[in-house]
Amino acid sequence: MIARRWWRAVPIRAAVAGGLVSAAAPTIAQTAAPGPPRPGPPFVNTADPAAPDAREIVQDIPNALHWSRQQRGQLGEWHYVFFPDGTARILQGADRKTIAAELTCEAGVACRIRRRDGMGFTVEVGRGLRPELPARTDLDSVARYLAAWLLAGTAPPLPPEQPTEPEPASVPAVPLSDAAGTPPPAITTPPAGAAPDQTRTAETGAGSERVDSTDPTCAEPDPFMPGACAVAAAPPPDAPLGTPGDGAARLSGVARPGPTAAPTSAASAEGTPEPRPSLIERFDISCSVTVSAGLAGLAATGGSDSRGVAKPRASLGCGARLTEKLTLRTSLIGYFNPDQQRSWDPDYTYALSYRFSDSITLSYSNYSARFRSGDLAGLLDGTLRATYRLPPLPLGTEKNLPCSASLGLPRPDRTAFSLSCSYLVAEKLRLGASTHLYLADAQDTYQPDYTYTASYRINDDWLVSYQNYSNNRFPWNRGEDPGPGFTGGSVSVTYQMAF
Repeated sequence: MIARRWWRAVPIRAAVAGGLVSAAAPTIAQTAAPGPPRPGPPFVNTADPAAPDAREIVQDIPNALHWSRQQRGQLGEWHYVFFPDGTARILQGADRKTIAAELTCEAGVACRIRRRDGMGFTVEVGRGLRPELPARTDLDSVARYLAAWLLAGTAPPLPPEQPTEPEPASVPAVPLSDAAGTPPPAITTPPAGAAPDQTRTAETGAGSERVDSTDPTCAEPDPFMPGACAVAAAPPPDAPLGTPGDGAARLSGVARPGPTAAPTSAASAEGTPEPRPSLIERFDISCSVTVSAGLAGLAATGGSDSRGVAKPRASLGCGARLTEKLTLRTSLIGYFNPDQQRSWDPDYTYALSYRFSDSITLSYSNYSARFRSGDLAGLLDGTLRATYRLPPLPLGTEKNLPCSASLGLPRPDRTAFSLSCSYLVAEKLRLGASTHLYLADAQDTYQPDYTYTASYRINDDWLVSYQNYSNNRFPWNRGEDPGPGFTGGSVSVTYQMAF
């Protein structure tokens, strides 16, 4: 009876062992692959603002590959974003799609800064409180300020001072002499308690000073490039490299960890130049395709007036930064029904802007040029305008209202004085409006009193916008031929091309 049970148990035990082995095999295969990179250890409090208008952004759904917290703000014309592990980016332009510089900081050691032109430098950790806001807002000054702000409070503690023992009373001794009668050389002893100086902060590899220009001003938006003044969707944070960290935890009380190694001379050496940037990167070239249609067809009354039809059209627009202060915008326009094009409808447009300072811009633009008889008719028939960017107006909330004023040159008395403002209603929705003031008898029949726009950024590539540049008039200044109102505008869909 016992032997029969033992023989029956053998296949049962073999089956159990085989099942355990087969169940363990896929587990081993699954855990053999390396896991994805995770955010590094946090040491920066994103709730503490580094700029007056900075704000902390918290994602609703934490992700193991991305930080759930970040801080965004603006210093001068530069936008920045940094994460709890000390990585940061400085963004350029109104749409914040161009990364001008990247920062990678290690607590208690240094921040490595890499600019868009391939050059870089290092800011070592210092001691004391966080730095004051920079007096200058060029790219290098903003990068140094952010690096010093991120590293503040992470420096290793100074070694304790060694107690100084009193020197024993010297006993006069008779020096020994060698056979030639020469006394032995004196031996100098370093004073007790001597320690190397660890309080010096160095910033080596500071490249040539660079002053960057802003995007073309939105005081005179391009009707055929709606994306030039639209807001871009916030780019998702990149996955920081490093050891796993708790990205979803509140960082307001996170203690800054001590450094892993003391800064060395190699860490502060200037980075080696990378390969030369391409033509597109050098001139910051960006292009978009826009399809537009007017809403005048909704109120059409018949007749030969082309203002009563939708007049659909497509345009290819590109922008380039020729120098640090000179930018160019141009577009080519084609009409789906060429018979609907009238003399005031352009074949191409262009705008050349030169930034004298952070507030003053001079632009020469033409939005009515035509191709006639094989030549470039109206190429030099543009208008010259000077634009001044006004200080932002606080709205009583965390948002501001940026505005600018512009006037025509060289005869301001014959052109309009324009005041333009734009408001970021939501993360993807922006509203804009301009009012135009004229001297007595200087306003023509088809010059408007005001214009307005609205744009919604679907994602980084697609934009839907509405523009109304028709002859909008105030009730007390209707004129001979006022515009139709809302139906005088047009709806556009823009696709941002990626190179």
